[in-house]
Amino acid sequence: MATKKNEQYIDIPLKDIVADFGWNARSGDFKADTGGKDEEHNFKDLVNSMKQRGQDTAVVVRPKGKKFSLTAGFRRYAALLEIAEETKNPNLTIKAVVKDQTDAAARAENIVENTARDDLKGPDLAWAVHQLYVLEKTGGKEMTDSAMAEMVGKSQPYISKLLRIMKGVTTKVTDAWRSSKIAVTVNDMNSLVSVAKAEQEAEFKRILESKGGAAGGQGAHSGTAWLDSAKKKAADIGALLGKLEKNELIDTSGLAFDTHLDLCLKVNKKANARQRTQIAKAATKAYEEALQPSDAPDAADDDSEK
Repeated sequence: MATKKNEQYIDIPLKDIVADFGWNARSGDFKADTGGKDEEHNFKDLVNSMKQRGQDTAVVVRPKGKKFSLTAGFRRYAALLEIAEETKNPNLTIKAVVKDQTDAAARAENIVENTARDDLKGPDLAWAVHQLYVLEKTGGKEMTDSAMAEMVGKSQPYISKLLRIMKGVTTKVTDAWRSSKIAVTVNDMNSLVSVAKAEQEAEFKRILESKGGAAGGQGAHSGTAWLDSAKKKAADIGALLGKLEKNELIDTSGLAFDTHLDLCLKVNKKANARQRTQIAKAATKAYEEALQPSDAPDAADDDSEK
């Protein structure tokens, strides 16, 4: 296989890979089924595909002592870990391209790999481009907003806005933004830049509360936020059952979400009849869509660049 300068392709034992998932630009539960149309978006589908066809695309690593640090391909690595555990094969290897990279180059590669597969949401992209900005500045080669925008395939004003947020808002608040299960948009965060830093945390809490979320920003439920969470869980379960039914792995012909809802998930005891109906409808819709693949485009992320 042809290689570029300072690159080589090899099969590496999984035990020799050092993977820092907290370093990866994409946060959250990447194993969750996000409803994507290809196996790269659905972790279980990716695992099954790799069991049947093997690993099609190499991950990217860089030397780390006698081992290798993972730069890109965290989902593929996690999928192989799961396969190794299922098959009880401690000697399973992963196809990798080894690159002798600086910290900044590794960060850039990680951003590009994640945005190429599926756009990073605002908080993750903001965090990642700021990490790259700091690394480049530390190395004396401060990357311009335009160069960074071209690299990640976004507009320069959007990248500039993300960096403005990361520079102008306290770390405590930007960390809460990234970890929050309540969606806070880039424009919401940009409004905090003009707020005194001593007041930003309180203002962020007000933003969360205005969206029906908890003041702490960690996804705790108050107001009706629990209902949105329940509908999301119901939709995930419905989609899963639909896929299993479609593949003739189970028979769900007797299942009616409106009457069997409590068999699928624990519904908040505060739920009234109308709310239970909403949850059941979310499950039913996802179930029916999973039975018949839709060609409709995915809904746009309200945090993405317009």
